[in-house]
Amino acid sequence: MGYAKVDTQILDSSLWLGSDEMKLVFVTALLMARPRRFDEPVRQIAMDSLDETGYEVAPDEYGFVAAAGAAIVARSGVQDPEAGMDGLVRLCLPEPNSRSVEFEGRRMMRVQGGFVVLNMMRFRNYDYTEADRQKRSREKKKEQAAKRAAARLARLARDGHRDNTVTVTQPYTINHGPSTIGNGPLLTPSPSAPEAGGRKKSGKPRPPKPDLYGDPLFVKFWDGFPLKKSKGQAWETWLKMAEPDRNNAAERSADYAAAYEKAEDDRRRYIQQPSSWLNARAYEDDPKAWYLQAGTTQPKFAPPKPVVDKATAIATAEKRVARAKRDIDELDFGRTNSERTGAWNDHLQKRYDEFMEMYRKSLDEAVFALEEAKAGG
Repeated sequence: MGYAKVDTQILDSSLWLGSDEMKLVFVTALLMARPRRFDEPVRQIAMDSLDETGYEVAPDEYGFVAAAGAAIVARSGVQDPEAGMDGLVRLCLPEPNSRSVEFEGRRMMRVQGGFVVLNMMRFRNYDYTEADRQKRSREKKKEQAAKRAAARLARLARDGHRDNTVTVTQPYTINHGPSTIGNGPLLTPSPSAPEAGGRKKSGKPRPPKPDLYGDPLFVKFWDGFPLKKSKGQAWETWLKMAEPDRNNAAERSADYAAAYEKAEDDRRRYIQQPSSWLNARAYEDDPKAWYLQAGTTQPKFAPPKPVVDKATAIATAEKRVARAKRDIDELDFGRTNSERTGAWNDHLQKRYDEFMEMYRKSLDEAVFALEEAKAGG
Protein backbone atom coordinates (compact mmCIF):
# COMPACT_ATOMS: atom_id res chain seq x y z
CA MET A 1 0.00 0.00 0.00
CA GLY A 2 1.43 3.38 -0.98
CA TYR A 3 1.63 6.56 1.04
CA ALA A 4 2.57 10.18 0.41
CA LYS A 5 4.10 12.92 2.54
CA VAL A 6 2.48 16.34 2.42
CA ASP A 7 4.74 19.19 3.53
CA THR A 8 2.89 21.82 5.56
CA GLN A 9 4.60 24.54 3.52
CA ILE A 10 2.16 23.70 0.73
CA LEU A 11 -0.16 26.11 2.55
CA ASP A 12 2.20 28.97 1.60
CA SER A 13 2.70 27.87 -2.01
CA SER A 14 1.12 29.30 -5.16
CA LEU A 15 -0.71 25.96 -5.54
CA TRP A 16 -2.83 26.78 -2.49
CA LEU A 17 -3.89 30.07 -4.09
CA GLY A 18 -5.58 28.17 -6.93
CA SER A 19 -9.11 26.81 -7.13
CA ASP A 20 -10.45 24.22 -4.70
CA GLU A 21 -10.84 21.77 -7.57
CA MET A 22 -7.18 22.10 -8.53
CA LYS A 23 -6.04 21.49 -4.94
CA LEU A 24 -8.29 18.45 -4.56
CA VAL A 25 -7.16 16.96 -7.86
CA PHE A 26 -3.49 17.42 -6.91
CA VAL A 27 -3.90 15.77 -3.49
CA THR A 28 -5.81 12.90 -5.14
CA ALA A 29 -3.01 12.41 -7.70
CA LEU A 30 -0.48 12.48 -4.87
CA LEU A 31 -2.32 9.68 -3.06
CA MET A 32 -2.65 7.63 -6.26
CA ALA A 33 1.03 8.01 -7.24
CA ARG A 34 3.61 5.27 -6.79
CA PRO A 35 7.41 5.70 -7.06
CA ARG A 36 8.82 4.83 -10.48
CA ARG A 37 12.34 5.26 -11.83
CA PHE A 38 12.69 6.45 -15.42
CA ASP A 39 16.00 5.57 -17.11
CA GLU A 40 15.40 7.85 -20.11
CA PRO A 41 14.22 11.48 -20.43
CA VAL A 42 10.48 11.76 -19.74
CA ARG A 43 8.60 13.71 -22.44
CA GLN A 44 5.42 15.64 -21.79
CA ILE A 45 2.25 14.90 -23.79
CA ALA A 46 -0.27 17.66 -24.48
CA MET A 47 -3.52 17.58 -22.53
CA ASP A 48 -5.77 18.05 -25.58
CA SER A 49 -4.02 15.67 -27.99
CA LEU A 50 -1.51 12.81 -28.17
CA ASP A 51 1.26 15.09 -29.45
CA GLU A 52 4.39 15.83 -27.43
CA THR A 53 4.79 19.42 -26.24
CA GLY A 54 8.59 19.42 -26.58
CA TYR A 55 9.16 19.71 -22.81
CA GLU A 56 10.99 16.89 -21.02
CA VAL A 57 12.52 16.14 -17.61
CA ALA A 58 15.74 14.31 -16.83
CA PRO A 59 15.83 10.58 -15.97
CA ASP A 60 15.10 10.18 -12.27
CA GLU A 61 12.58 8.77 -9.81
CA TYR A 62 9.14 10.42 -9.85
CA GLY A 63 5.66 9.69 -8.57
CA PHE A 64 3.70 7.91 -11.32
CA VAL A 65 -0.10 7.81 -11.60
CA ALA A 66 -1.20 5.04 -13.99
CA ALA A 67 -4.53 6.66 -14.80
CA ALA A 68 -6.12 8.96 -17.33
CA GLY A 69 -6.83 12.57 -16.43
CA ALA A 70 -10.59 11.96 -16.31
CA ALA A 71 -10.05 9.06 -13.90
CA ILE A 72 -8.01 11.23 -11.52
CA VAL A 73 -10.70 13.91 -11.59
CA ALA A 74 -13.41 11.29 -11.00
CA ARG A 75 -11.59 9.82 -7.97
CA SER A 76 -11.09 13.30 -6.52
CA GLY A 77 -14.87 13.59 -6.12
CA VAL A 78 -15.08 17.22 -7.28
CA GLN A 79 -18.62 18.44 -7.87
CA ASP A 80 -17.75 20.02 -11.23
CA PRO A 81 -15.71 17.59 -13.43
CA GLU A 82 -14.99 20.31 -15.99
CA ALA A 83 -13.50 22.54 -13.30
CA GLY A 84 -11.50 19.52 -12.12
CA MET A 85 -10.08 18.97 -15.62
CA ASP A 86 -9.23 22.66 -15.82
CA GLY A 87 -7.36 22.35 -12.53
CA LEU A 88 -5.44 19.32 -13.86
CA VAL A 89 -4.49 21.31 -16.98
CA ARG A 90 -3.15 24.15 -14.82
CA LEU A 91 -1.11 21.69 -12.73
CA CYS A 92 0.68 20.62 -15.93
CA LEU A 93 1.44 24.20 -17.07
CA PRO A 94 4.45 26.34 -16.04
CA GLU A 95 3.83 28.40 -12.88
CA PRO A 96 5.91 31.62 -12.84
CA ASN A 97 4.79 32.45 -9.28
CA SER A 98 6.03 29.16 -7.85
CA ARG A 99 8.70 29.31 -5.15
CA SER A 100 10.69 26.65 -6.98
CA VAL A 101 12.04 27.17 -10.49
CA GLU A 102 12.46 23.41 -10.86
CA PHE A 103 10.35 22.04 -13.74
CA GLU A 104 9.41 25.68 -14.52
CA GLY A 105 6.91 25.52 -11.66
CA ARG A 106 4.99 22.50 -13.01
CA ARG A 107 3.48 20.17 -10.40
CA MET A 108 2.47 17.35 -12.75
CA MET A 109 3.04 16.25 -16.31
CA ARG A 110 1.09 14.01 -18.66
CA VAL A 111 3.28 11.21 -19.99
CA GLN A 112 2.94 7.89 -21.77
CA GLY A 113 0.68 5.71 -19.61
CA GLY A 114 -0.59 8.36 -17.19
CA PHE A 115 0.81 11.29 -15.21
CA VAL A 116 3.90 11.98 -13.11
CA VAL A 117 3.95 14.02 -9.89
CA LEU A 118 7.28 15.75 -10.39
CA ASN A 119 8.30 16.76 -6.84
CA MET A 120 6.82 13.79 -4.99
CA MET A 121 10.05 11.87 -4.38
CA ARG A 122 11.96 14.93 -3.13
CA PHE A 123 9.49 15.41 -0.27
CA ARG A 124 8.93 11.67 0.24
CA ASN A 125 12.66 11.00 0.77
CA TYR A 126 13.28 14.06 2.94
CA ASP A 127 14.17 13.09 6.51
CA TYR A 128 12.27 15.53 8.73
CA THR A 129 13.64 14.00 11.96
CA GLU A 130 17.34 14.17 11.07
CA ALA A 131 18.02 17.42 12.97
CA ASP A 132 16.40 16.07 16.16
CA ARG A 133 18.33 12.80 15.92
CA GLN A 134 21.62 14.62 15.48
CA LYS A 135 20.85 16.82 18.46
CA ARG A 136 20.06 13.81 20.66
CA SER A 137 23.21 12.06 19.45
CA ARG A 138 25.38 15.07 20.36
CA GLU A 139 23.80 15.29 23.81
CA LYS A 140 24.32 11.56 24.38
CA LYS A 141 28.00 11.79 23.39
CA LYS A 142 28.49 14.73 25.78
CA GLU A 143 26.87 12.75 28.59
CA GLN A 144 29.06 9.70 27.91
CA ALA A 145 32.20 11.87 27.80
CA ALA A 146 31.24 13.43 31.14
CA LYS A 147 30.77 9.95 32.68
CA ARG A 148 34.16 8.79 31.40
CA ALA A 149 35.85 11.89 32.78
CA ALA A 150 34.20 11.35 36.19
CA ALA A 151 35.34 7.70 36.20
CA ARG A 152 38.94 8.73 35.43
CA LEU A 153 38.93 11.26 38.28
CA ALA A 154 37.58 8.62 40.63
CA ARG A 155 40.36 6.18 39.65
CA LEU A 156 43.03 8.86 40.10
CA ALA A 157 41.67 9.71 43.54
CA ARG A 158 41.56 6.02 44.53
CA ASP A 159 44.98 5.05 43.16
CA GLY A 160 46.86 8.26 43.95
CA HIS A 161 49.01 6.51 46.65
CA ARG A 162 50.58 4.35 43.96
CA ASP A 163 52.12 7.27 42.09
CA ASN A 164 55.60 6.57 43.60
CA THR A 165 55.71 2.90 42.60
CA VAL A 166 57.90 1.74 39.71
CA THR A 167 56.45 -0.55 37.05
CA VAL A 168 58.99 -2.63 35.13
CA THR A 169 57.91 -3.09 31.53
CA GLN A 170 61.17 -4.62 30.20
CA PRO A 171 63.12 -7.72 31.20
CA TYR A 172 66.35 -6.81 32.94
CA THR A 173 69.67 -8.68 33.33
CA ILE A 174 71.79 -8.48 36.43
CA ASN A 175 75.23 -6.93 35.84
CA HIS A 176 77.61 -8.12 38.58
CA GLY A 177 80.29 -5.68 37.54
CA PRO A 178 81.24 -2.60 39.53
CA SER A 179 78.33 -0.29 40.13
CA THR A 180 78.45 3.44 40.47
CA ILE A 181 75.55 3.30 42.93
CA GLY A 182 76.46 1.47 46.11
CA ASN A 183 78.07 -1.97 46.00
CA GLY A 184 75.14 -4.04 44.73
CA PRO A 185 74.63 -5.44 41.25
CA LEU A 186 73.36 -3.02 38.61
CA LEU A 187 70.17 -3.73 36.69
CA THR A 188 70.62 -3.04 32.97
CA PRO A 189 68.13 -3.65 30.19
CA SER A 190 68.79 -6.74 28.11
CA PRO A 191 69.99 -5.73 24.61
CA SER A 192 67.84 -8.38 22.96
CA ALA A 193 64.76 -7.83 25.13
CA PRO A 194 61.56 -7.28 23.22
CA GLU A 195 59.27 -4.36 23.87
CA ALA A 196 56.32 -4.56 26.24
CA GLY A 197 53.76 -6.93 24.89
CA GLY A 198 56.36 -9.46 23.65
CA ARG A 199 56.72 -7.93 20.14
CA LYS A 200 59.85 -6.70 18.51
CA LYS A 201 59.60 -3.41 16.66
CA SER A 202 60.04 -3.91 12.96
CA GLY A 203 62.43 -1.54 11.23
CA LYS A 204 60.33 -1.53 8.05
CA PRO A 205 57.89 1.39 7.71
CA ARG A 206 54.26 0.46 7.31
CA PRO A 207 52.89 0.94 3.81
CA PRO A 208 50.48 3.89 3.56
CA LYS A 209 46.79 3.07 3.51
CA PRO A 210 45.27 3.32 0.04
CA ASP A 211 43.16 6.44 -0.53
CA LEU A 212 39.63 5.23 -1.30
CA TYR A 213 38.57 8.59 -2.78
CA GLY A 214 41.73 9.21 -4.73
CA ASP A 215 40.33 11.47 -7.47
CA PRO A 216 41.44 15.07 -6.70
CA LEU A 217 38.35 16.36 -8.48
CA PHE A 218 36.11 14.34 -6.18
CA VAL A 219 37.97 15.67 -3.16
CA LYS A 220 37.42 19.20 -4.43
CA PHE A 221 33.73 18.46 -5.05
CA TRP A 222 33.26 16.92 -1.60
CA ASP A 223 35.10 19.71 0.23
CA GLY A 224 32.92 22.33 -1.47
CA PHE A 225 29.54 20.57 -1.16
CA PRO A 226 27.32 21.86 1.69
CA LEU A 227 26.00 18.45 2.85
CA LYS A 228 28.55 15.84 3.90
CA LYS A 229 26.38 12.72 3.74
CA SER A 230 26.50 9.31 1.99
CA LYS A 231 30.02 9.82 0.68
CA GLY A 232 30.29 6.24 -0.59
CA GLN A 233 27.11 6.57 -2.62
CA ALA A 234 28.34 9.86 -4.07
CA TRP A 235 31.65 8.18 -4.97
CA GLU A 236 29.84 5.39 -6.85
CA THR A 237 27.89 8.00 -8.83
CA TRP A 238 31.13 9.92 -9.46
CA LEU A 239 32.80 6.90 -11.04
CA LYS A 240 30.02 6.70 -13.63
CA MET A 241 30.44 10.33 -14.72
CA ALA A 242 32.40 11.55 -17.74
CA GLU A 243 35.50 13.67 -17.20
CA PRO A 244 33.91 16.98 -18.35
CA ASP A 245 31.01 16.43 -15.94
CA ARG A 246 33.43 15.76 -13.09
CA ASN A 247 35.25 19.01 -13.78
CA ASN A 248 31.97 20.91 -13.89
CA ALA A 249 30.66 19.34 -10.67
CA ALA A 250 33.93 20.02 -8.84
CA GLU A 251 33.83 23.68 -9.85
CA ARG A 252 30.13 24.27 -9.10
CA SER A 253 29.80 22.50 -5.73
CA ALA A 254 31.25 25.49 -3.87
CA ASP A 255 28.83 27.82 -5.70
CA TYR A 256 25.94 25.57 -4.60
CA ALA A 257 27.20 25.75 -1.01
CA ALA A 258 27.45 29.56 -1.21
CA ALA A 259 23.73 29.78 -1.99
CA TYR A 260 22.88 28.04 1.31
CA GLU A 261 25.62 29.65 3.43
CA LYS A 262 23.24 32.20 4.97
CA ALA A 263 20.02 30.23 4.51
CA GLU A 264 17.56 29.76 7.36
CA ASP A 265 17.28 26.31 8.95
CA ASP A 266 13.92 25.60 7.35
CA ARG A 267 15.47 26.32 3.93
CA ARG A 268 18.58 24.18 4.43
CA ARG A 269 16.41 21.08 4.29
CA TYR A 270 16.16 21.66 0.55
CA ILE A 271 19.88 20.89 0.11
CA GLN A 272 20.11 17.82 -2.08
CA GLN A 273 22.02 14.66 -1.24
CA PRO A 274 25.44 14.67 -2.97
CA SER A 275 24.61 11.60 -5.09
CA SER A 276 21.19 13.01 -6.03
CA TRP A 277 22.78 16.33 -6.97
CA LEU A 278 25.20 14.53 -9.28
CA ASN A 279 22.57 12.19 -10.76
CA ALA A 280 20.28 15.12 -11.57
CA ARG A 281 23.20 17.00 -13.22
CA ALA A 282 22.27 19.91 -10.96
CA TYR A 283 25.74 21.35 -11.51
CA GLU A 284 24.39 22.56 -14.87
CA ASP A 285 21.57 24.56 -13.21
CA ASP A 286 21.36 28.34 -13.17
CA PRO A 287 22.70 29.60 -9.78
CA LYS A 288 19.62 31.83 -9.56
CA ALA A 289 17.58 28.68 -8.93
CA TRP A 290 19.82 27.74 -5.99
CA TYR A 291 19.54 31.14 -4.35
CA LEU A 292 15.77 31.22 -4.90
CA GLN A 293 15.39 27.79 -3.32
CA ALA A 294 17.62 28.79 -0.40
CA GLY A 295 15.79 32.10 0.12
CA THR A 296 19.05 34.05 -0.05
CA THR A 297 20.32 36.87 -2.26
CA GLN A 298 22.78 36.18 -5.05
CA PRO A 299 25.91 38.37 -5.00
CA LYS A 300 25.95 41.27 -7.43
CA PHE A 301 28.99 40.06 -9.31
CA ALA A 302 28.58 37.22 -11.76
CA PRO A 303 31.15 34.74 -13.09
CA PRO A 304 32.48 35.46 -16.58
CA LYS A 305 30.33 34.04 -19.33
CA PRO A 306 31.85 31.03 -21.05
CA VAL A 307 33.13 31.60 -24.55
CA VAL A 308 31.04 29.66 -27.05
CA ASP A 309 31.27 29.41 -30.81
CA LYS A 310 28.72 31.11 -33.07
CA ALA A 311 26.87 27.92 -34.03
CA THR A 312 26.36 26.95 -30.39
CA ALA A 313 25.18 30.45 -29.49
CA ILE A 314 22.64 30.42 -32.33
CA ALA A 315 21.35 26.96 -31.38
CA THR A 316 20.96 28.03 -27.74
CA ALA A 317 19.12 31.20 -28.71
CA GLU A 318 16.80 29.27 -31.05
CA LYS A 319 15.90 26.94 -28.17
CA ARG A 320 15.05 29.97 -26.02
CA VAL A 321 12.78 31.33 -28.75
CA ALA A 322 11.06 27.96 -29.18
CA ARG A 323 10.52 27.60 -25.45
CA ALA A 324 9.07 31.12 -25.15
CA LYS A 325 6.66 30.44 -28.01
CA ARG A 326 5.68 27.11 -26.46
CA ASP A 327 4.92 28.83 -23.13
CA ILE A 328 2.62 31.30 -24.92
CA ASP A 329 0.88 28.48 -26.80
CA GLU A 330 0.31 26.51 -23.60
CA LEU A 331 -1.09 29.57 -21.86
CA ASP A 332 -3.46 30.23 -24.77
CA PHE A 333 -4.52 26.59 -24.72
CA GLY A 334 -5.35 26.85 -21.01
CA ARG A 335 -7.48 29.92 -21.67
CA THR A 336 -9.29 28.29 -24.60
CA ASN A 337 -10.01 25.17 -22.56
CA SER A 338 -11.32 27.23 -19.62
CA GLU A 339 -13.54 29.31 -21.87
CA ARG A 340 -14.89 26.15 -23.48
CA THR A 341 -15.78 24.64 -20.09
CA GLY A 342 -17.21 27.91 -18.77
CA ALA A 343 -14.63 28.16 -15.98
CA TRP A 344 -13.08 31.42 -17.21
CA ASN A 345 -13.50 34.35 -14.81
CA ASP A 346 -11.99 37.75 -13.95
CA HIS A 347 -9.40 36.22 -11.64
CA LEU A 348 -8.11 33.90 -14.37
CA GLN A 349 -8.14 36.78 -16.86
CA LYS A 350 -5.92 38.81 -14.52
CA ARG A 351 -3.49 35.91 -14.09
CA TYR A 352 -3.54 35.30 -17.83
CA ASP A 353 -2.59 38.94 -18.53
CA GLU A 354 0.28 38.77 -16.01
CA PHE A 355 1.69 35.56 -17.46
CA MET A 356 1.26 36.68 -21.07
CA GLU A 357 3.14 39.91 -20.38
CA MET A 358 6.00 37.95 -18.82
CA TYR A 359 6.08 35.35 -21.61
CA ARG A 360 6.06 38.00 -24.35
CA LYS A 361 8.91 39.78 -22.63
CA SER A 362 10.84 36.50 -22.54
CA LEU A 363 10.11 35.99 -26.23
CA ASP A 364 11.38 39.49 -27.10
CA GLU A 365 14.57 38.86 -25.12
CA ALA A 366 15.06 35.48 -26.80
CA VAL A 367 14.55 36.97 -30.30
CA PHE A 368 17.03 39.74 -29.50
CA ALA A 369 19.59 37.16 -28.26
CA LEU A 370 19.10 35.18 -31.48
CA GLU A 371 19.70 38.27 -33.62
CA GLU A 372 22.84 39.06 -31.63
CA ALA A 373 24.11 35.48 -31.98
CA LYS A 374 23.59 35.58 -35.76
CA ALA A 375 25.34 38.94 -36.04
CA GLY A 376 28.29 37.87 -33.84
CA GLY A 377 31.56 36.69 -35.31
